[in-house]
Amino acid sequence: MYRTKTKDAPHNVLVKAPELLAMHSDIPAPQQQYSYAPDAAGSSAVRDGTPVAAIKLAFSGSSARSWAADPATGRWLRSQDGAADFDDTGAQLSAANVIVLRVPVTVSQSIPKTELIGSGEAWVSSSGRTIHATWSKGDRLAPIRLVDDTGTVIRLAPGNSWIELVPNAGSVDLVAAPAA
Repeated sequence: MYRTKTKDAPHNVLVKAPELLAMHSDIPAPQQQYSYAPDAAGSSAVRDGTPVAAIKLAFSGSSARSWAADPATGRWLRSQDGAADFDDTGAQLSAANVIVLRVPVTVSQSIPKTELIGSGEAWVSSSGRTIHATWSKGDRLAPIRLVDDTGTVIRLAPGNSWIELVPNAGSVDLVAAPAA
């Protein structure tokens, strides 16, 4: 790991993944966390979800994130505190799937701790559509399980996923897509 001068702390700690993996070749790859559809059209959000133009998330009174559906690419584009969020190459951060989990957050000695053992409300978004869900995690070694309101396991679209952990005290606002 190392610190970069291109970002402010605490977001400036980076890992050299290839070197880290080479140092620990005895550690097995992690188990697959989620179920995936063979294509975006077969994902749970696309098949059973509702059209959504944007996902607005408030983590606190001073911290907001949002995702906008990009119909041209079928991806979600991330913004932070009202401005597009870019990577080091200048490309706007994007994801095939945005998973929003409502989570309890406890604070001890001014340090927030996100509690992921348990269950709560969730939303899973793919290709401009969102499905309501429930997340659960039985223990620290268990994967996070996502099921829809009928108890069916959520299937994500192929591609990268971004997980947003929104405190129960925060808010989630799904902006409906305009009627076609």
